[in-house]
Amino acid sequence: MTEASAAGMRVGRFELRAPHFEAIRRHVERLGRYAERLATYHDLGIRPDAIRRRIDRVAADLASWRDEVARESGGMELDLPSNGSGGSIWDHRQSLRYAAGALMVTERCRARMGASELRRALRAKALCEFLLDLLDDLIDEGEFTFPRAGSLYRLCLGAFTSERFDPSELESAIATLLAPAQRPAVALLRETAVRVRALLETAPNFPRLRAEITGACERLAVGQALTTYQKDGSMDLRELQRSAAGFEPLDADLTWLERIARPITHGTVLSLIDLCFADIALEPAALHAHLRAWGYFDMTITFLNNLADVSKDLAAGLANIAIIALREPEVMGLASLRGREMRLTMAEYERAFARVAEFERRAVEAGRAAGPEAGDFYPFIAVMIPVVMLADLIERDEDMIHSYMRALAAARKHVGHHSTTYSQWSAPFRTHRVLVTLPEIPRAARTPS
Repeated sequence: MTEASAAGMRVGRFELRAPHFEAIRRHVERLGRYAERLATYHDLGIRPDAIRRRIDRVAADLASWRDEVARESGGMELDLPSNGSGGSIWDHRQSLRYAAGALMVTERCRARMGASELRRALRAKALCEFLLDLLDDLIDEGEFTFPRAGSLYRLCLGAFTSERFDPSELESAIATLLAPAQRPAVALLRETAVRVRALLETAPNFPRLRAEITGACERLAVGQALTTYQKDGSMDLRELQRSAAGFEPLDADLTWLERIARPITHGTVLSLIDLCFADIALEPAALHAHLRAWGYFDMTITFLNNLADVSKDLAAGLANIAIIALREPEVMGLASLRGREMRLTMAEYERAFARVAEFERRAVEAGRAAGPEAGDFYPFIAVMIPVVMLADLIERDEDMIHSYMRALAAARKHVGHHSTTYSQWSAPFRTHRVLVTLPEIPRAARTPS
């Protein structure tokens, strides 16, 4: 989506036009039909026709938006600055797939949103996705330390909810954290954060959920900053392990890697954005259940994404969460994985799939207490997350997807059973407030609050 080089940062335009909506719609239908077929082969806790109903609603929304922008001969313009490099972030197949997944998340609140609220939720989530993708590219391409990466994420995500906000101060603070070659991205980061904030301020439930969004964004900022310890050139897996103690686990049996897997992913943030625009105010117990479910879904997304990217990440010298989990004794003391041969066996994949399927079982179990209006949303998402995350395997290694679905079908039959973990990590469980023991990220360039 972005491309950094010695010559500077190239940033594509960000807009949604009729062909983009149509491309996302085709992805939604393709992934939905595939999920239906999986549900006929495996007992996944949801009927194929229930998946079809939800997919058809998402596809219908996309077709409506496609036709609307086509009539206007323009796009769902987000009016962000561009340096004229052309193109669109939606030209990338992975971006289309993730956009399709993000729209499926809206099914939780779809019945309680009007057409205007749906469009604003879409804009806010699309902008949030773009901002996070751009930040990820900047961190990957630059020489960022944990404190500097955390400060950059905190500045941009903190802008969504901070009580006092000055866009010019935000831009100046961002500029101090980027290398000269990355400076063309400064205005884009500021403007994207400003527009997400402006959309959220129009949402009826934003005042009620401001604190939850703030907390989720803070976890995400620290989680993303910790990935600097997994990368070639700054790898320090011992420090990554020490930092895990700062994240309060959803359950006492979670390993240190599973604690870190949750805040790396932003599904919780997207789900909260949807709740902001819905005509529904979840009671505290229901909101707690919803966030618990999404905590486990976020862990699922992280692990499945990492399992699908093992070869690519190894080639880049990245110790992703799945690699560390399955080969912890082998990799913990290493300063780099670049050039190492480390082919995972099918037995290792199946062991990992069994644990990830347990995360989804717990997510669905939590979702039962999140309100009757959710219907079969949580079982639906439990099927669609692996379909979206493993979609690249549909054509080249479909057996891998069926292996995961067998694990999911087995997990859902053991309600109330906590499966064993694949890690030998056995540090005693201690209760902490979220992030209380993590290293402090310097706030010299913090967002005004």
